[in-house]
Amino acid sequence: MISSAINAATTSLTRPEPCKVQGSHAPGVVHGGARVMGRTVLPFSRVLEQEVQEWRKFRRGLRKEDQQFLDRLFEEARLHVQAGVYASRPWPFETILISVLLEHEKALVELRSKLKAIEEKAGQLVHQEKI
Repeated sequence: MISSAINAATTSLTRPEPCKVQGSHAPGVVHGGARVMGRTVLPFSRVLEQEVQEWRKFRRGLRKEDQQFLDRLFEEARLHVQAGVYASRPWPFETILISVLLEHEKALVELRSKLKAIEEKAGQLVHQEKI
């Protein structure tokens, strides 16, 4: 009886795990099962690493070659940590996805540009052969 009262008192005094969701919360608000005291904002780099850890089981279920692609996606997200800090969105995974999409868009634009250059060069060669 006494030990359970001590455990309950000790548990209420221990510091809760930091909130994964970025943003500010009113003091004493319960969020995710933990009491949040004041402003709780994790660095975006830590939030990103937590997301990587949460996807570990999914990664383990992938084929070896697909695991490498998933790792590359998270590496692309790491390129935009500063933007993630600045955005401070309530759902950090949105920022991670936008970061990955941004890198994919940049790669597409580069590939389209290279393809256009190759097509123009091929067109010039065909035109020269006709002459």
